[in-house]
Amino acid sequence: MSQPNERHVLLPVICEHCQQKQMVQMRARSEFHAMYPQSIKCVKCENAFDVAIPDEILGGPFLPSQ
Repeated sequence: MSQPNERHVLLPVICEHCQQKQMVQMRARSEFHAMYPQSIKCVKCENAFDVAIPDEILGGPFLPSQ
């Protein structure tokens, strides 16, 4: 669970099935962390796909704002 004073970043990801660009929210860190795969469900086609990011996904996926 994130702390109230933690900073977050939005990271773009693309669905490997339908190519829809979407955003996931993760904790902002200044130190290096190893990348590890996580599965998310596409907001457009609803298929699951894996992404490799350096921390736990805290929110999303969201459609990017125009």
